[in-house]
Amino acid sequence: MTPHENLESLRNLGPQSCRWLREVGIHTTSQLRQIGPIGAFQLVRRNSPRTSINLLWAIAAALADIDWRKLTADTKQQLRKDADLE
Repeated sequence: MTPHENLESLRNLGPQSCRWLREVGIHTTSQLRQIGPIGAFQLVRRNSPRTSINLLWAIAAALADIDWRKLTADTKQQLRKDADLE
């Protein structure tokens, strides 16, 4: 695995987030991109139901290579809707 394939290479994802992703079978940035932020969040949430929505923001922003605090309210609302959290 190349360094840029490590989940830790993505901004916004700390050790616990990476651990949760690995627990559900997501080990590389390519796998995370393939499943997308909604799919990854839903897998983690099924495994750990009390997972915060902040993980969804972190994953979406990580894949867009932006700080999670830069996600717009509209983007967050769409992510909530797509993840069936409304």
